[in-house]
Amino acid sequence: MDTFSLLDQRHRNYYYRLASQDGTKSGRQIYQETMPENLQDCPHESAAYLDGLPEAGVEARHSSHIVSKDNGGSDTQDNRVMERESDNLGRGNDASGNEANMTSQEVSTAELNNQADADVIDAHFTHDEGGVLAVATDGAAESTDIVGGIADVAVDVVLPIVYGAKFAHFMHSKVYGQSMTKSDSTIATVATGSVATAVLMSTIGAPIITGAVVWSVGKLVYKLGRKLL
Repeated sequence: MDTFSLLDQRHRNYYYRLASQDGTKSGRQIYQETMPENLQDCPHESAAYLDGLPEAGVEARHSSHIVSKDNGGSDTQDNRVMERESDNLGRGNDASGNEANMTSQEVSTAELNNQADADVIDAHFTHDEGGVLAVATDGAAESTDIVGGIADVAVDVVLPIVYGAKFAHFMHSKVYGQSMTKSDSTIATVATGSVATAVLMSTIGAPIITGAVVWSVGKLVYKLGRKLL
């Protein structure tokens, strides 16, 4: 899958600049020839290959000259290899004071490092069946789901029971003019809480529970305000 057209403008311009220096190939061709195949299915992975991925220990990349410009090397792609930034910048000069050429061993090492880093980047990003991008984690997402599930239970089950019980006690005091006994209170809490849970977990439940919470908070603020005044 060719994702060159999906790259952002900055990264496309990088390849256009290499193409203008080469003079024989297009930016798209250079992308296809120099970007590891396992990263060409995702523009985010391609960008990480060029810019680096510090959280995964991957450096940014340079398009290094095999025969340096100082020693007459050309800007064509057959005289270039993608290389880790630190390796390129750390090469230094030769005995003549010119920028040093790459040795055959350095070229081989660069190519091996390119694929190794590509594999790290490819493992860092995951895609679901719909092609949606995500970052692979070591359980953080699962932990978040558990916390979210607990919160859902609190909203969908605990709060309905609490407010259902409050309603039962309120109605009993109005009808009979007295508070419930402990046994009656238990039965009423279970009964009204169950009904409230069923209602509030339906499609009309969200606005009801939201209103109840807002009402309780407002009542608390009102009471505090009266005490302060």
